[in-house]
Parts: sequence; C-alpha cells; structure tokens
Amino acid sequence: MQLGFGRLLCILGLAGLLNWVPTLTGARAVFPQESASPASLLREAIQLALQNDAEQATRRYYQVLESPLSDSLETVLFTDIKDLLIPSEIASYKSASNKGQWLLRFWHRVDPTPATQANERLVEHYQRLQVARTRYRSPQPRGYDDRGMIYVRYGEPDNVYTSPMGRNTRGNESWGYHRLGDVSFDFVEYGALYRLESDLRRAIESVPQNLRDALDLLAELFLARQSLNIRYQVIANKLDQLRRFRSKDIPVQAALAEANRAILYDYMVRNEERQQALPRHTTDFTVREDRLNLILSFALFAAGESEKEKGDKSRLELYYAIPLQQLHAAEMFAGGSRRDLEMYFSVFTRNYKRVAQVEKAIALDLAAVLSQKDYLGQLTFFLQPDTYRVALDIQSPQTHQRGLIQMQVAVPAFPQDRLSMSDVELASIVRPASPEDREQGFIKNGLYVRPYPYRVLVRQQPIFVYFEIYGLFLNESGTARYRVTYEVEQKRPSGVLALLSALNPFGGQKSSLSLSYEYTTGNRHVPQYTSLDYSGLQPGEYTLVVRVRDLVSGMEGQKGLKIKLIE
Repeated sequence: MQLGFGRLLCILGLAGLLNWVPTLTGARAVFPQESASPASLLREAIQLALQNDAEQATRRYYQVLESPLSDSLETVLFTDIKDLLIPSEIASYKSASNKGQWLLRFWHRVDPTPATQANERLVEHYQRLQVARTRYRSPQPRGYDDRGMIYVRYGEPDNVYTSPMGRNTRGNESWGYHRLGDVSFDFVEYGALYRLESDLRRAIESVPQNLRDALDLLAELFLARQSLNIRYQVIANKLDQLRRFRSKDIPVQAALAEANRAILYDYMVRNEERQQALPRHTTDFTVREDRLNLILSFALFAAGESEKEKGDKSRLELYYAIPLQQLHAAEMFAGGSRRDLEMYFSVFTRNYKRVAQVEKAIALDLAAVLSQKDYLGQLTFFLQPDTYRVALDIQSPQTHQRGLIQMQVAVPAFPQDRLSMSDVELASIVRPASPEDREQGFIKNGLYVRPYPYRVLVRQQPIFVYFEIYGLFLNESGTARYRVTYEVEQKRPSGVLALLSALNPFGGQKSSLSLSYEYTTGNRHVPQYTSLDYSGLQPGEYTLVVRVRDLVSGMEGQKGLKIKLIE
C-alpha cells in the first residue's frame, strides 16, 4: 500500500515529498496528528480529495496556502493549476508577493459552494489531475500530455475516437464534448506523446503520391469521426461526395484542393472559434439535492450610536426566507418532532478574501413547518466600504434539499457631516421592542423591525418602510426639521400597451401614490418608518422612492427600490 501511494505521489508531481506516507484504514486515511508542515498537509489534502472527502481536503489545502511556502512547494502548487489559468492570471500570480494568498483567492473564486467549508471544484481538480497523470502520463513537469491538459480543464469527454498508427498516419485521437456546446479536440501522436492540433491533417505522416489516394486518406480521417459531432459529419459528407464524383465532374487535383478548403474553413476555423469561446476550465459539479427556493435581500446602514467601536464601517443587514412549505415534512420529521437545517454563510471581498463566515443550525419543529409559510432570519455584519460577494447555503440533511444563492453588494460610506440615508427596508412589523422580542432578533434603535425580504407585495396588505437618516443639521435652538416624501410610481407602459391602458374602462385604480410628512427632532441621526397602504393602486411593477429634505440646511437625499403589486 505504501508503494502504491508513493507511486501515486510521483504521478501527482510530489515525488520530493515522499518522506511521509499515510497508512490506510478501510477507505479513509489515518494521518499522524504531529504532521503539521505544509508539505505533509498538502499530501493529506490530496489523499482526502482522492477519497472524495471535500470538506476535510479543503481544510487541509487551505491550511497549506495560509502557511509559509517554500520555493519548491510554490512550484508544485503552481504547476498543479497552471493549465487552468489564462495568461493574465499567470502574470498576476508571478508578480504576487504572497503566492499562497493568491492561490487561496483563486480557489475561493471558483468554489461552486463558497458559503461552506468544502470546495468541490478543488477536489474535482485533484481527482482530474490523478487521472491525467496516470492515463496520459508524460515526462513533462506537469506530468501529462495535451490530452491530460484538456482532461484537467474540462473533464471526461463525451465521445472519443482513437486511431493507432497506420501506414500513412500517426496515432491520433479526437474528443467530443457535447455538454460544452459540441466542441471537439484533435490530438496527434509524436513519439508516444500526444499533442493538441488544430489541423487534423497533421495526423498524415506521409501524403500518398497518387492524388486519388490522398483524397481517400483525407476522407477516411473525417468519416471515421462523423459520429463525434456535426462538424466532422459535414466535412465527412463533403469529402465523401468529392471522392465519389471526382472522376465524373471534378478533376482529382481540383477535388483535393476543394477538400482542403472545406477542412480549413468549415472545420478548423469553426471549431477553433468554439474552442476559444470556452472558459479556461469548467466543472462537472452539480447540486444533487432537491432545490430550495431561498429568498435573500439586504439593506445598508451606518453603524448605530451603540456601535461606535465599529469605527468607519457600515452595517450590512441580510434578510433571508426559507420556504417551509417546500420541505418534505413527512420525511424530515419521520424520526422526531424537531429537526435542524444547516446554514452556511460567507462574505468575500472583491479579491475573494473571506472576511466573515457563519455556520449554525436552524431548529425547526413540525408545527412550525406545517403552519408557517416561511422561516425568516437576519444576519448582520460591519464592513469597510467596498464591494463584496455574499453566499448563502442552507441544507436539509434529512430530506436532501438545498438552497444556494449568491449576490454582489456594494457597501457605501455614510458621512456624518452632511445629510445621508440608509437603504430602504421593507418590514411586515415595526413597533417598539419588548424584552420578549430579543429572542427573535430584528431589533435596532429600540424598535422591533421584522424584515419583509420579498419584492412582491399583496395590494391589500400594508407593508412598513423603514430607513435611517444621518447628518441632519440643527438650527440655533438645537432642533432639526426635515420633510419625508414617499412616492410609489408605476412603471409606465409604452407603445400599444400605453394605448390599451389609456382606453381601459376599468381604470378606477390609481397608478401612483405620494405622501409627505414634516418632522422635528433634537437628534442628527434618526430612524424613520411608516406603513404604506397600496390597496388603491392597480397591480403591476412600481418604483418606491423615499425622499428626505433637510429644512435647515436645504440638503436632499433619496433612496428607492423596485416592487411588484399583486392581487
């Protein structure tokens, strides 16, 4: 077993790290607890990846990248991923002062489930490397030939055609990827190594002197591959037609010239266009669990008076809704009346550095699942002004259901020396908070604000609008005066829809709403909320705009969001 794993490490480009070998118990490796060097952690990570233990493999691998790396280990890690990188990424890596952090950001960026500890794309990559370095082995530093390069990038081909060396041809191979848009790759053997070629004619080692034989040889190359994809088939049909009619209507030399033009323009050019349109690499990872349709929205605020220690950071509030009616309740609660959902949440910078992470269990009971439509939750983070990517992942182990959602959030600064506003938050309830409310959360500025994370509103259901105003000016008597205007304006139809709307005999309902209020306060920063009644508006898409005018300084600000009203 040790010999087999040692040979595997050689294949994986880690021959210099063979001073440690794990022992195996069943299907899982048992690693010495004292093994803490980056080299030994990398060996553990690779072995765990080959065992498909994505979470533990990722943990070990990230530990490696967060450790000081020797030059030799940097070379190993870079060689392992070089074929996934475009030229600008290679240049960026080479100029990076901290190679481990660069690699860590790369793997965060391609992670299909970034909220969790498991990076399935990382694990898939090392599993592909193992195949490439065994099946397509090469003495090159990367450990595989060009077939291995394509395998590492795109995985197992959907169809393969292989031809051994013939009297006039080198060994050659063609791969078809229907799942990638019917693209194909051709390889030609040169001294036991296969090289990627854009021109399949390079498989012809010696061109027959007889023009008819040369045309036959070209035709056979493509006829043998016509089941791989439509472009091989088109060229095969054209060459076969030229071959069958060459003696009747077309001179052999002209037929051969026409065949080469068809190969160049109808196959090579078009196939190369498809290849260049591909991303540098793809994943075959798919979520196996049934889908949960999560809702995720957010609002941005300045740090409150009680949060001064947060400095110049802003407050990001994320509101999520879990559709309880989609859960398979009978299956979920078959063994008891209480079950947990697993929630994972992460926040990344624009450079894919993780700056916040939450993992927790959400306790559910059968009564709540049967009686409630959704489970509502809120997460709060204090972040420097910048652009972030947030990822939410909620799973039900019992029912094998899962919801994943990602979005980008631009976090602004909130200046305190002039008028500014938070985002507008929709809420189903806003009232003074009671001690019992603290168990549920949703408390800010002494108010219980239950978020309404949706953008679809029932007309007959009043919904609160909550926001915060910062930087009001005080007059000589120490009083701030300001006006708040709420406007709900329907998206105006155009063309024929506008004409039909004007002729609508049932147009008793309004298409806009405008309310205005004036307030006085002794504070420069105030929370503000009101309940809006949409029942008089007709169904449709609207823009809700909240405008604030400081009546002391004359400054103005506004925030808005899109909503849809339904019956």
